[in-house]
Amino acid sequence: MILELGAGYGYVAGNVANQSREVIAVEPAQKKVQHMHNTYPRLDCILAVGEAIPFRDSSFQKCYAKKSLHHMTDVDQAMGELNRIIKPTGYLFVNELKPGGRWKIIDWIERKIRNVHVNFLTPDALKQRLEKVGFSVTSREDKASGYYLVAKKSI
Repeated sequence: MILELGAGYGYVAGNVANQSREVIAVEPAQKKVQHMHNTYPRLDCILAVGEAIPFRDSSFQKCYAKKSLHHMTDVDQAMGELNRIIKPTGYLFVNELKPGGRWKIIDWIERKIRNVHVNFLTPDALKQRLEKVGFSVTSREDKASGYYLVAKKSI
């Protein structure tokens, strides 16, 4: 099984669900969960926050968070939850925006206009937090708009 944390409107998970029933989307916004239910009837979507993922320990072989971790109120708690639900030797895939640069305006809009919590982390800061809760980062790729990390759960 695969879990997408912070699925938004479900574009990625919904397309995966059209090919396989092996994906579950977790999203904290009711409006977005309802959109996923209406748009992707094959997709299992759950209303929940990343800091309290409602699944048993070691439920997933893979989890991914695509541009969603910066919305977590407590990133360390969310990292701990991901570690808890991922099976031993399972993987976490993260795509995040780099702090600063051209994303400063998005940070400002999210905080000041939309009143939404954001906390952009550098790749090194996220790597440290992942390692703190029991992941080992196996690869990192930097792009102009952000970065990708792949982390394996340490046994």
